[in-house]
Amino acid sequence: MNYYILRGVNGHVSLLNHLDLDTYQRIKSDNELDDIQEIEFELNDELGRKPLNDCNWSPLNLSKGAFEILFPFIKNCIYKPIEGYWMNDDTKELVYVLRIKDRIDCLDRERSVYSVINENFYVIENYVIDESKTDGRMLLEMRCGTEIIVSQEFVDLVERNNLTGFRFDRILTTSEYDALLPEDRPRARLVNCDSVGNKATVTSSISSSKPMVKDVGLLKKLIKSIAKRTKRNAFVFDYDFGHQCSLYDSKIGGIPYWDASCKEFPTDEEGNKMIMLAQINLGELPPEVKHKLPKTGLLQFYISENYQDTGLSTDKICQVVYHDLVDEKITIEEVIKTEIKTTLEALDFPIYGEAAIKFSTKSESMIPSDYRYSSYDIKDSEGKRVYTDEDNIMDILSDEECESLFDDTRQSKLLGYPFFEQLDPREDYREYDDLLLQIDSYLNEDNKKLRINWGLGGTCNFFIRSLHLEKHQFDDVLFNWDCS
Repeated sequence: MNYYILRGVNGHVSLLNHLDLDTYQRIKSDNELDDIQEIEFELNDELGRKPLNDCNWSPLNLSKGAFEILFPFIKNCIYKPIEGYWMNDDTKELVYVLRIKDRIDCLDRERSVYSVINENFYVIENYVIDESKTDGRMLLEMRCGTEIIVSQEFVDLVERNNLTGFRFDRILTTSEYDALLPEDRPRARLVNCDSVGNKATVTSSISSSKPMVKDVGLLKKLIKSIAKRTKRNAFVFDYDFGHQCSLYDSKIGGIPYWDASCKEFPTDEEGNKMIMLAQINLGELPPEVKHKLPKTGLLQFYISENYQDTGLSTDKICQVVYHDLVDEKITIEEVIKTEIKTTLEALDFPIYGEAAIKFSTKSESMIPSDYRYSSYDIKDSEGKRVYTDEDNIMDILSDEECESLFDDTRQSKLLGYPFFEQLDPREDYREYDDLLLQIDSYLNEDNKKLRINWGLGGTCNFFIRSLHLEKHQFDDVLFNWDCS
């Protein structure tokens, strides 16, 4: 039996941002009604919904026609019909919200690749399903993930009835995994679904053999040469939860320093005041380390509350503000009077709470996920490339070799090299060549003072043109966030 991850419009089954079971907005796709829907909800536990932060409830939202076809074959779901409107339209439509009643543990942990966020939530990079534990179900949800898994029977039913908007990513079962040669077992991420068509589409994450490389030893030597040539310093964040943040400290979240007599507060395109993600007191950076940033002043990073609308944006969603002069007479009370919103009260925001930042210095090198990596020649003595553009270096080398050759760039930090859950988004924005700031998710159930979560354990980046960084011009930056 084959199994798949179920995807919907834009690659998702549903939007979990807001929940309201009385009204909803549906996202249009090619001006047609898809049979699987993205719905905006408001928190409501009428269907047994747990708080959003638990990340362990994945509703399946179907059109009336799809519901009538599929539900008779699904034995382990409860449902609720909702009547709502098209976005920017007065036409009412009926959508059925299904919830899987019981979650099962069928992930083969020995063969899958995953990161544990907490006991109920894993970020799973490569699924391997233990088919002996699926109980023959057509539709199932695992205890440790948020994706809905479906059987071949479900896929056939969707395709046979020409239902639209569905996407299916093929995943391995234990028996299929064991039948593969070790070098053929996939370590790459699941295929992304980034377009919407009129038919159900099945894609596969089962890789072919590793790319053939004539001289792996030479490849390693050249990789080490690139690492040496691309070394640069990064200031990694260490959170100090015992320190009471002042208005002028380096910090994640909290209340920003602001002199209303000198600058207008950052706003988005709708005129709403942005929220500060981080404030860096540049005088607190280790003085012995060379860098391109100013030596003094405050550097602040803001985004709009509507940041979810895009993963990649410039000044409509984000702003970086540099205060070269700081008036230490300004008080927290004066800033609060300007009626700004902060991470101390913005619940539906990637950062909640605040923490002081201490800096440690790290030297790191460029990694292959950076779009600039391919510009470095990896050639043999005859001038031929050691590997082709179609090959992925991370697939050619073993996990142990990758760990020894490439730096781990996934930290919250200033400068250095970026980490991406997916692909480098700067393919069409190559002028933003330097990383200015990176904020990684921070999910610690024992720490109630700070929570950082980009999507499902993702990362955000601020990029800047290297020439602008050298000139200390921060008014033109590129903001991106992604998750697995």
